[in-house]
Amino acid sequence: MPPKKKEKARKKGKQKKSGTDHDMEERFRRTVLEVEVLQDHLALRRDVARQAEAKGAELKARLLLLEQELQHERDDKKDIYAEMIRKYKELQQESEVRTRALRQSVKKLQEKLGSCQQEMQQLQEENQQILLEKNQAIVELQRTTESMEAEYEKILHATLDNLLSKLTLVKLRWTSQAISIHSDYKQRLQECGLNPLDI
Repeated sequence: MPPKKKEKARKKGKQKKSGTDHDMEERFRRTVLEVEVLQDHLALRRDVARQAEAKGAELKARLLLLEQELQHERDDKKDIYAEMIRKYKELQQESEVRTRALRQSVKKLQEKLGSCQQEMQQLQEENQQILLEKNQAIVELQRTTESMEAEYEKILHATLDNLLSKLTLVKLRWTSQAISIHSDYKQRLQECGLNPLDI
């Protein structure tokens, strides 16, 4: 069997050699065509590569610009943040100073309020004491006035009674004197011949 295969291979080789020239030309044409197509492809790819490189360079430049802007913004943010921290610390210090001042002021005011309350309490106690003493003095004066009124009333009644009794005595004495004077005058008139009833 192996020898048969060799024979067949030889027959096929002979047939191929006869049509090889034609095939070679065809292949050469195809190859040239392929080379031209590949060259066109390569030229297109070079253009695309150039455009890509240009685009890449443009993108790199833009990226660099954006990175610079980003860095600038970061620096600005850092500056702003640092300024905000500084301002916050200043405000915190001012707030602490104000708080301390207000606490001291509140403490002083509370002390003043305490002393004022004590003074007011003392004044109220003194006023109550004065009012109590005044009321007691008024009560004592009323009692004294009432007792004096009673005494004066007694004295007045006694004086009036005494005066009345004196007036009664004086009246009795004057009446007896008037009667004696009247009878005297009456006698003298009669001696003179005059009627006392006519006069």
